[in-house]
Amino acid sequence: PNDCYTREIKKHHQALDALNASREQWDAHASSASSETKKKKDHHSGLVLRLKEEQKQQRANHEALLQRLEAQKAQWLEGVGKDSLNEIIVQFLQTCVFPRCKFSVTDALYCARFVHILHKIGTPYFSTLQYFEKVTKDVASMVFACTENEANRFGIFLSETLSLLHHWRSDKKVYERECEPKPGFSVSFSNPESARATYAEFAKVSFKWHYRLVKSF
Repeated sequence: PNDCYTREIKKHHQALDALNASREQWDAHASSASSETKKKKDHHSGLVLRLKEEQKQQRANHEALLQRLEAQKAQWLEGVGKDSLNEIIVQFLQTCVFPRCKFSVTDALYCARFVHILHKIGTPYFSTLQYFEKVTKDVASMVFACTENEANRFGIFLSETLSLLHHWRSDKKVYERECEPKPGFSVSFSNPESARATYAEFAKVSFKWHYRLVKSF
C-alpha cells in the first residue's frame, strides 16, 4: 500500500502548508483561534510521523515476504511430471484464484497481483502465458455462474489482470525488461530455460485474448 501512504502523507502536508500560510492572520484573531490552529498543526504533524513509521514497517514486511517467496519458489512445482505441467495453471485457477477472487474487492485485487508476483520473481514451471490463456478462455463460464456481487468482484480481478497485459503490450522495451527474462514467457512449459516468446508473438496472442473476451460478452 505504498501509494496509499504517500497520498495520505501528501494530504496532511498540504493541510500543514495551508495552516502555515494563515500564520500572518493569527495576530488579527483571538488567542483561542491561534490555539485552535496550533492544535490542528500538531494533529497533522503527528499523523505524518505515524504514517511514515507505518509506511517504513510495511516496506520492511513487504521486502521480507518477497525474500521468503524468492527462497521458496523453486520448491513449489518441484517434482511435477512433464505430463502434468499443462494442468498446473488449470488447478491453480480452479482451486486458488477463481474461488477467492469473488469474496471481496480486496481478494480480487490480491489474486491478480499475487499472480504478477509469481511472474516477477521468476517462479520455475509457472507459465504466465498459459495463465492468461486459461483466464481469458474460462471467463465467460465463470461470470455466468456468479451472483451479481460476485460478478462485480470478478470484473475487478479481470480489470487488474488486463491492465497488466496492457502495460506489457504498450511498450516493447517494457516487455523486453519485464517479460523476456522470465521463465513464465518460455515457449516450452517443461523447460524454463527455453527460448522466450518475442514481443511480436506476445502482441499477437494478446490480441487473440482480447478478441476472445469481446466475443464472450
